[in-house]
Amino acid sequence: MRIGFTLSRHIGWTLAKTTLVIFGVFIVLVSIIDFTQLARFIGTAGMMAGTAIAVSFLRGPSLAESVLPFAVLFGAMITFVQLNRRLELTVARSAGVSAWQMLLPAGIVAFLVGLLAITVYNPAAVALRELSVPLGGAFVRTASFGEGGQVWLRQNGDDGPSIIGALRSRNNGTSLAGGVTAFVFADDGTLRLRVDARTADLEGDEWVMNRAVVTPVGAPAREGEQFRLHTNLTAAQINESLADPATVAFWRLPGLIEIARQTALPATDLRMQLSTLVSLPILLVAMVLIAAVVSLRFSRTLHIGRLAIAGAASGFMLYLLLVVSGDLGRSGIVPPGIAAWAPVILAMLVSVSLLLRTEDG
Repeated sequence: MRIGFTLSRHIGWTLAKTTLVIFGVFIVLVSIIDFTQLARFIGTAGMMAGTAIAVSFLRGPSLAESVLPFAVLFGAMITFVQLNRRLELTVARSAGVSAWQMLLPAGIVAFLVGLLAITVYNPAAVALRELSVPLGGAFVRTASFGEGGQVWLRQNGDDGPSIIGALRSRNNGTSLAGGVTAFVFADDGTLRLRVDARTADLEGDEWVMNRAVVTPVGAPAREGEQFRLHTNLTAAQINESLADPATVAFWRLPGLIEIARQTALPATDLRMQLSTLVSLPILLVAMVLIAAVVSLRFSRTLHIGRLAIAGAASGFMLYLLLVVSGDLGRSGIVPPGIAAWAPVILAMLVSVSLLLRTEDG
């Protein structure tokens, strides 16, 4: 017997509603934890309590994004437990509806939640987080690639193709310090000259290199106060190429990966973030299957605490696997696509195998 539309809608709506409530609680909890981190600046460092609260709740949706799979996991567990307690699943089984048919609406809802999370929620959360930056000012750490660390940029310009780098960067990469080096090439790719300077600042479409030493190939070095190197990179492109993947909206990631490639920056973190977001809908489906393994055969005599522990332990194990795999992907040891998808596929296969054993003998 096929599952009816009414039952499918009931299961899907219960899961969606429960997940939304749990995720909302997670957002509030994460915001409160973030507020406790900012609370030490209240009064002593000039931050107002109202500002700290506003900043925390603007950052909360973005910071809580990583716990969405757990919201779906617990939402699915609660949904299946409620359906069992009300004997709705028992009646459906007696009518000939298989467990796989009952899991179908829950899986569809989880997949749609994942799609909405990466296409709508993620960009909105990033936008809210960006609003917190002018409010929090120096109290809000906006970490970015290269900020405070070594950075290299590949560029083109009227002076020819060039590579510029420095030990330290500030102002989202538009100010370089700690020893700046630029290699300028001819159109055929041969090195034309090298420029060493104390600092460099982006002014319009030029890098202004201060206290520069210019060394043309085959000629002696000459010192000068300034050297101007034309660039095709704008301040916005440099800022985006150095951005922390966690603060980049889903729709901007492909463009930033291309910018990183053009500027000779490593794009492994960006590719890992994109692969992780793309795999999110399937990960949420896997969470529903994990919840089904531990709670689909729940009975009135089974202690609900054991159920919660079993589900939480399963989700935590998958989370650890995702963290380890993500670290391997960001370090370049494993290709980002494989690092993002391997744990998800493994969780799907294990869950389906366990369900096949318990439900189909």
